[in-house]
Formats: sequence, structure tokens, C-alpha cells
Amino acid sequence: VEIGLDEPGKWPELDTFFYVMQHLFCAIFLIELVVRLAVYRMSYFYREQLQKFNIFDAMIVVFLSIDLYIITPFLSGGSGSDLTIVRTMRFVRLFRAMRVLRTFEVFSKLRLLLATVAASFYALLWSMVLLFITMLMAALVLTQIINPFMTDLSLEKDTVEFLFKNY
Repeated sequence: VEIGLDEPGKWPELDTFFYVMQHLFCAIFLIELVVRLAVYRMSYFYREQLQKFNIFDAMIVVFLSIDLYIITPFLSGGSGSDLTIVRTMRFVRLFRAMRVLRTFEVFSKLRLLLATVAASFYALLWSMVLLFITMLMAALVLTQIINPFMTDLSLEKDTVEFLFKNY
């Protein structure tokens, strides 16, 4: 799949450019991870403030390297096997752009906004539960109020049908 091209194969040098850039960035990220692991050792993963980001970065680099240097050559080697996990692992490649975005100071407000939205999900969940309980209680009360009218045989058929349709 080629994104942004009306006619695939129109710019063959573009495919080569993206191929080279993909390998270049993967090599840079891999070298960065190896240097950080050499300097910090296992404390790289246990630093309090950056623990989640460091684990996330390491996972992205490892998955990208596996995808680029193991799975892609295996699939292009003519085996013809369709691995479902390949699609899942290729999805991880989208997150490598997020590594770059978190380093820019320009996106600090965006990170704050996303953190606020993520933190508000629990409040939204409990609000929905409270709304559901309130609606259920109102429906039960309304059913108890309307029930005597629905079972009253002296009412006209049109009135009972109106109550049945609307309540």
C-alpha cells in the first residue's frame, strides 16, 4: 500500500528513499537503546520518572527491529506464508513517531491535554453508571405508577394503547 500516490509505482526512487530512511532510523534508535543500556544498565528500566517511557521506547525499538530485520526478510524470502502476527507487529511501527513527538517542547500542551482526557475516563465511567442507575430507578417508579392504569378494565382501549406505547 502506498499512501499519497495516485498511481502506485509512479516514483520508484521514493520507495528506495523510504526503505533507506526506515533502516537508518531503526539503526539510530537501536544504537541509542544499546548505548543507554550500556550506560544505565538495568536502572534504565527502573528510573522512577521515566520508567514507563523507557519500557515503551525499548519495546518499540525491539519490535521495529524484529519486524524490519527478521519478519520482512522471512516473508520476502518466497515462503509465501501469511503470518497474522505480522500485521499486529507492523502496527507497533506507528508508535515510533511518538518517540520523536515527546521530545519536542511544542507538544507539551498536547501531552497535558491527552493526560487530562485519559484521567477523566474513570469519572466518565462512574458518571455513566450513576446515570444508568438513575434512569433505571425512574423507569421502575414510572412503571409502578402506570401499572394500575394499564390493568384497569374500565379504561377505553385507546387510552390503554396510548399508555402502552408511550410508557
